Amino acid sequence: MRQEHSLHMVKRICLALMMAAILVLGVGCGGAGSSEPVEDEPEVQEEAEQSGQPAGDVSVYSAYKDVLLENESAIRDYYWQLDSNNELYDEYTFDDDGNVIPSDQSTNKCIAFADINDDGTEELLFMSADEVAFANLHIYTYNADLHEAVEIEYDCKAQHGSEQGYLSDINVAGGSRYMVFTGTEPGTLYMAHIISDETAFSDMTEFTCTPDGELIRNWNASNRYSYYDKSDVYYLNDEEVSGEEGSSYFVQAGKNYGKLIMFSGYTDIMSVFEHGKSDSPAAMCFDDAMSWLDSRIED
Repeated sequence: MRQEHSLHMVKRICLALMMAAILVLGVGCGGAGSSEPVEDEPEVQEEAEQSGQPAGDVSVYSAYKDVLLENESAIRDYYWQLDSNNELYDEYTFDDDGNVIPSDQSTNKCIAFADINDDGTEELLFMSADEVAFANLHIYTYNADLHEAVEIEYDCKAQHGSEQGYLSDINVAGGSRYMVFTGTEPGTLYMAHIISDETAFSDMTEFTCTPDGELIRNWNASNRYSYYDKSDVYYLNDEEVSGEEGSSYFVQAGKNYGKLIMFSGYTDIMSVFEHGKSDSPAAMCFDDAMSWLDSRIED
């Protein structure tokens, strides 16, 4: 019995020593028994979430450059843009048939880069002569999923004679005057337009540009004033309204004026055009726009 008892004691001592060794090894290796805290890996926050595009990503500007090069001829063909004194930006020459010969050194300020949807990345806006007497405003945004610039469709419904919904500078009759500007509220964009002959067609349109690049028309206010019979009619979204209600939308747009993007000419019919005389537009000529893009691609 005493021999069996001694054997049991030896087994217990051996077992205790083994357990102690296991604990010592566990502490030394920093395992579950370690008193030192295990540091969590820091979370990586993509800069793209802050700036709207990855740091150092030149694909946006490269895509915009491709768009401008594809439309260079039509952009340079837009020769009738006016400054704030209603003078042509460029002096163009004509061939024997009376056709305009576009200048290789055009100074028309008809290309702009502006973050109109407030996502941290600029959109591309430019006017191009898509038809003989029509220059239309085109707006592009960069689609990161497609890795390309895509045109934003919009419906301005703003001017007499335009069938495509674009903001257009129409080179007929008394000509057009237009202005594109952001609002004080982030993501808002305004387009003002007037064309006149015997009747003055004045329009103001407010848009909201969503983060995914959709341009939603909030409202369109129109005025039709006849110099012949002095009739003065206002419309809101194609529905006739009182002069007080209709004119209030033009006033509202003026109060919400943010930054000037682009314009052509001056008219005292809409007070917002005063900004064309005092503010510097974001728009630039074709050659300056290409230099601006190249500087960002090379950085």
